[in-house]
Formats: sequence, structure tokens, C-alpha cells
Amino acid sequence: MKIYSHRLDIDKFKDDFDILYRGKEKEQVLDKIVELINESDGSISSFLRKVDLIEDKKIQKLCRHAAIAQMYNVGLVYRRGAYVETSAYGEVVMIQFPISTGFIPQFSTVILSKYGDILFDEGEIKTQSGMNYGLGFFTRKIIDGQVSQKYGFINNAGARVLPCIFDMAEGHVGEAEFYYGSLHFSLRIYGNKDSVGRDKLQRMIDTYDRYDFIGLSEDSILFSLLYLGAHKPNDKLMEKLRAELSPILISKEKLQEILEMK
Repeated sequence: MKIYSHRLDIDKFKDDFDILYRGKEKEQVLDKIVELINESDGSISSFLRKVDLIEDKKIQKLCRHAAIAQMYNVGLVYRRGAYVETSAYGEVVMIQFPISTGFIPQFSTVILSKYGDILFDEGEIKTQSGMNYGLGFFTRKIIDGQVSQKYGFINNAGARVLPCIFDMAEGHVGEAEFYYGSLHFSLRIYGNKDSVGRDKLQRMIDTYDRYDFIGLSEDSILFSLLYLGAHKPNDKLMEKLRAELSPILISKEKLQEILEMK
């Protein structure tokens, strides 16, 4: 997906914001936003950064929603073509991009940073706003133009956490769980390895054998998977999963190295 415009059409932005915003004192809110647009000299990328100055997080999201729709020339709300979607959780903005037509079209999801930078381009993954329960987004990979039934995970900033290898996923508020065959796991995310504190790292080292899997994703997100089954897990399945996760699993020694670099 390519940027369509670097300049913001203020009149169109006003109309789009009017569609999206359902709060009180709309004119006063919009006047303050227009001030930021003028300070940005109409630059969309500059405006998206100035949006951080707005205290109300919901208004921030609406501003990004309307501006990014112009930036990539896509719909403001659901339609048969590409359209913008935001989530109650996280900072990323999504563009749902059609990959098939028909009575029920399929979409792939472009994941953008809050500043409009592409993190996942069209045709890579599928997710949606309702697939986030607080920790991040359940994702499915696009293979040969079709949505795979295997699940993975990205965090609220759009960073990769788990590859799309799990058979099923389910979420609850603040929780993300995955199934690999009959194996059932809970995901815990600790953050980027550079932001995880020494105390947390030391506890992970001290209790290393209590975890089923500890990994460092390709986007440097430290995570663990904890087995939730009531009975001893199937050894063959565990080894198969370990093999699939092997590129991102880390040892106790590697955790110690990360700690020593703090």
C-alpha cells in the first residue's frame, strides 16, 4: 500500500471528523484540532505527531482515523473497498484491504503505527479491532491470497510476538490463550527486551524451569507461554511446538546475558 497524499484537506477532515465524533462541544473540539493542522502546515505526518498533544485519547484516535483515511485514500468506515478501522486498545491504526470479492469479501489488514508508518503491508496478515482484548491482536497469516486458519499474535504497538502456528485462539479481558492441538497455553508479554527491568529478568531466571516456553520475538518482545492443561501435556506435541518456536525461543543463559547488559 502506498501513500496517496502527504497533505491534509481540512474541509474533508472536518466532514469526516463530524461523522466519527459523537461527543459534546463538537465545534470547540474541532477548532482546537484545526489549530494543530494549521501548526502542521497541512502536513499529515506532522499533524499525526501533534495529535499526541491532545489529552483525550478517544479524540486522538478519531483524528488519526480521519487523517490516515486521507493519507491512503481509503474509506472512513466499512465498505466493499479498503477502509480504516481502529481499536479500543493499542495505538495502531488498521486498514482493511479486500483480497477477494463475492457475497462476503475477505480482507487482509494493513497495520500502521499511530504516525501512519506501515508495519504490516496488505496481503500479509488478517486481524480486526474485535480481536484485541487488551494485550494485542490475534492474527492470521495470508497465504496465496487466502486467510489461513492458524493464529499468531502482535502486541498493541504492532510488534510481532507469536508466529501464526496455533490452531485456535481465544481472549478475555487482559488475557490471550492459544491452542496447539490439544495443548492449551496462556500468553504473557513482558515487553521489549530493552524495557524489561532487572528485577523482572532476575525472577524469570530464578524460576526459568517453571515456564513451558520463553521467547524473544523477531521484534525483540520478551514473552512466555504457560501450559494450562490439568494433565501432563503430550510430549510429542510439546516437542513439535518447540521445534516450530525454536527460532525465537531463548535459553536461561540468554536471559542472563540480557540481564548483564542492563
